[in-house]
Amino acid sequence: MKSQSLVTSGEQLKTFPHRASIKRLCLKADFIIARDGKLTPIEVKWTENPALTAARHLLTFLGEHPNQAKHGYLICRWRQPLRLHDKVTALPWFCS
Repeated sequence: MKSQSLVTSGEQLKTFPHRASIKRLCLKADFIIARDGKLTPIEVKWTENPALTAARHLLTFLGEHPNQAKHGYLICRWRQPLRLHDKVTALPWFCS
């Protein structure tokens, strides 16, 4: 499985595009960040109006991995962080 690196807060994290690993892990999100035994699912959408329906794959993933994944993120064209569910937050593509 090919991973990509992401550097944040001085730490290097690995991200795994789900399409490369879907048969092995049955992931339901666009990206998964694995760190310290925890998984963070990320879904990316073009929408300017995020809704919980756009995050259904995140909720599925969170339900399938309750011990490792506690919260997921929907990255979209929304202006500011928006809590869609107690386990899902929509975030803007960029921060100003």
